[in-house]
Amino acid sequence: MRVFSEADFGDLSFHDNLLRGVLLRSDEAGISDLILDIDHITEWVAADGGYAWLIAAADLIFHGVTGLKFSIDWHDEKYQVVSGGDWILDVSHEPVVPQLVYLDRPYWRWDFSFAMETQLSFGAYGFTLRHRQEPIRHNEQSLPLALRA
Repeated sequence: MRVFSEADFGDLSFHDNLLRGVLLRSDEAGISDLILDIDHITEWVAADGGYAWLIAAADLIFHGVTGLKFSIDWHDEKYQVVSGGDWILDVSHEPVVPQLVYLDRPYWRWDFSFAMETQLSFGAYGFTLRHRQEPIRHNEQSLPLALRA
């Protein structure tokens, strides 16, 4: 399976990737990884006047996470609407100044924008994007659970 890192950030797109799950994993020293389970769209393919997509189930893992801010609001105060996640619109990053942690490498503030009211921002020194399967061509922008690895 394919693996990418922050060195590939400029060549990757996360637009319209479905966020399916979130896990925060900390080691004994309190150093945390933030793991986002996404349907990673690797390519938009013109098809029959519309599009199809090449999509891989993937783990987007941010390393050395600090200052995590995460909230989800599906605007369903009556608890009647089923939602399977939120769509990432954009991911941006900028250097943290002054940098007081992980002084042996660059440290970044990461900001996500989503289609709904989900908010996600944090500091991290980098990420690993790990596809769990080869991309599958599909006529929707996310994979059915039965096709996800």
